[in-house]
Amino acid sequence: MDRRRHSLVQRRCSATSCSKTRHQTDSTSRFGIIAIAAINPSSRRANARADANANHAPRQAQHRAYTQRNAEASAMPPKQPTNWRLWTKVLVGGVAISVGGPLLTMRLTPTEDELRAKYNPDLLKKSIETREERQQEFDDFVTRLKEYSKSDKPIWIVVKEEEERRKKAVLEAAKVQQKEADARREEMRREAGLGSK
Repeated sequence: MDRRRHSLVQRRCSATSCSKTRHQTDSTSRFGIIAIAAINPSSRRANARADANANHAPRQAQHRAYTQRNAEASAMPPKQPTNWRLWTKVLVGGVAISVGGPLLTMRLTPTEDELRAKYNPDLLKKSIETREERQQEFDDFVTRLKEYSKSDKPIWIVVKEEEERRKKAVLEAAKVQQKEADARREEMRREAGLGSK
C-alpha cells in the first residue's frame, strides 16, 4: 500500500510539475488526501481536490516567504545621527569663502591714485591731461546707452542704426563743405577775373 501511495504521489508530482522539496515540506497533509483518493480511485472530484490542495499549500508558503523578504528589504534603515562636526566645517568654509574672498579682493586691488603713483612721469602727465576727455567720453557713452535702452528694439540693432545715421550725417556734412568750398573757389575766380570753367 505504501508503494502504491508513493508511486501515486510521484505521478501527481510529475503531472503537476511539483518539486521534490515541496512534497517533503508538506507530505503529511498530502499523503492523507492522496490516501483517500487511492482508496476510491473512481472519484475524480477527490483527485482534483488532492491536486488543488497539493499545489496550493506550497504556493502560499512561497508567497509568504516572498512578501516577508520584500518587507525586510523595503524596511528603511535606522536614521544616521547628524554629523555636527562636518556641518560646522561646511558652514565655516562657506562663510570664509563668501565673506573673505571679496574682502581679500578689495584689499589687494590698488586704487587709481596708487596706480598713478607707479606711472613714469611722462605717462602721469598724459594721464592727467586726458583725464577730463576720457571722463567726458565715458559720460557720453553712458548717456547713449540710456537712450538706446529706451527703444523697443534690441540694443545691437539700435547701435547699428545710430552708426548708419552718423555716417549719413558725416557724408552730408562733407558734401555741404565740398559745395561751400566749390562756391568759394568760384567766387575767387570771378573776383580774380578768371571766369568760370
